[in-house]
Amino acid sequence: MRLTRRAFLSGSAAIAVGATAGLTQQRRLFDSHCHIIDHRFPIVANQGYTPPHFPLEQYLAQTKPLGVVAGAVVSGSFQAEDQTYLMDILPKLGPAWVGVDANPERLSRRGDRQAWQARHSRGALQRISRPHRQRR
Repeated sequence: MRLTRRAFLSGSAAIAVGATAGLTQQRRLFDSHCHIIDHRFPIVANQGYTPPHFPLEQYLAQTKPLGVVAGAVVSGSFQAEDQTYLMDILPKLGPAWVGVDANPERLSRRGDRQAWQARHSRGALQRISRPHRQRR
């Protein structure tokens, strides 16, 4: 009998799924990039696209069963300059979560970042810099 690669991988996957069936509750995962889209806060269309409502409660309902216990909530371009949604959700998520804003002009001002973190001690807001892209 010749064992094909496909048969081997299928069998291996079945064994792996069976072996990890009870481990879902034991996993502790970090979601390194998630978006919370709550239409209670300002949402701006980006190139004509407005993302659908995906509030914190819906995100948690989908990720808790997977074992997600911490992460980084990333501001999308559709949230523009508004970070009030981060101020609302980070205290609810707790200290294992951070907010990421890619607005270097505002957060590069040290006083703004310190004031934000002083008001919202549960969770941190970090700035990431990326090279400016040329628009075509």
